[in-house]
Amino acid sequence: MNDFRKQMNIKGNPFNSVTSIVLMVLFLIAIFYIARFIFRLLWLVAPILLIAALIVDYKTVVGYAKWIIGLFKKNPVTGVVATLLSALGFPLVSGFLLMKGLFKKKVQEVNKSRETAIQGEFVEYEEIVDDETLDLPQLEIKKEKPSPSKGGNEYDHLFDQ
Repeated sequence: MNDFRKQMNIKGNPFNSVTSIVLMVLFLIAIFYIARFIFRLLWLVAPILLIAALIVDYKTVVGYAKWIIGLFKKNPVTGVVATLLSALGFPLVSGFLLMKGLFKKKVQEVNKSRETAIQGEFVEYEEIVDDETLDLPQLEIKKEKPSPSKGGNEYDHLFDQ
């Protein structure tokens, strides 16, 4: 029997497994209460998050509503389930819509700065009217070269100087 315990690497104390199970159950209960506290807190803050999502980018909230309506049109049962899940998870949905709106706004700002970097900014300028005329020397007009002979090409003397 002692050899079997050495092979299985089991120690003689039977309370080790019971203690670890109890600690695991206590850990899961603690996580449950922490999650419940956070979810209750989100229920209180959810209307503010939804209003903030509307302020940041109202198109995300409108797009979500259109998506739910589209689900109703495709399959009414799916639309009802999505609506119920959205109502039960209202704090999570409002937080998601706020984060999505903030992300879209940040992407738009980055795209705008990239476009500005590529195209450059418009700069205000002032026209300076200068009435002075410039005295430039007259251009010398070169005389035309003789026309090419009948057998030649007009490009034969193109680079001659």
